[in-house]
Amino acid sequence: MRGEVTVTDNDGNVDRKIFNVKIVDTVARILASSSQVTASGKLRLDGSLSSSDLGTLKYEWSITGDGGLELTDTQKEAEEFEIDLSKQDNPVGKYTAELTVTNNEGTSSEPAKLEFVVLPNAPAASLAANTTSKAQPNTFVLDASGSENPNGPVDELRYKWSFEGLPESKFEILDGNLDSDTTDIVKVRFKEAGDFPVKLTVFVNGFEDESAVEIRKNLGVLSPLDIE
Repeated sequence: MRGEVTVTDNDGNVDRKIFNVKIVDTVARILASSSQVTASGKLRLDGSLSSSDLGTLKYEWSITGDGGLELTDTQKEAEEFEIDLSKQDNPVGKYTAELTVTNNEGTSSEPAKLEFVVLPNAPAASLAANTTSKAQPNTFVLDASGSENPNGPVDELRYKWSFEGLPESKFEILDGNLDSDTTDIVKVRFKEAGDFPVKLTVFVNGFEDESAVEIRKNLGVLSPLDIE
């Protein structure tokens, strides 16, 4: 690009200079491996598509948000890097990543920004079925107490039990309230032979996991029960 400057003094003398103008374009760009990632996952942030007309770039990263995610000093100056969220304290939240690049002459770009969300890990459902005693071979304890909440206390978990369309006439709940979402142990008696699928859904903070068993009760009330 060419520029021109004209100067006129008080006597009317004119001097004109023509010069070349070089515009240096320095631009920061961010790529992310995902805009949503769970708290046990990994997130890669990449600034390698940033550019400048002059030399090598220096990178300056920052992350702000309502969770506990933090960058190391090395990550703050890297061209690209990966964050292992499982090693962060309380990373769940909404964040904005910001990147500024600076060229050899000290010219910095406008900050590039990218928003991403770290979601809670889904709970892990666990369902065990055990006979109560040899004297009660058709009675089972269904135990979900081994389910896990990777984001907090186990008592935050909520439970939903399903006997997969089995009529209530075919089983009897001896202990535990199926209408309560805090019931993690159910004692049930099946009234006749057959295959009885039981499904457990565990949920917390809008995330869920399922576990299921099929109880096979052979012909004869006192016959042994097969759990799969």
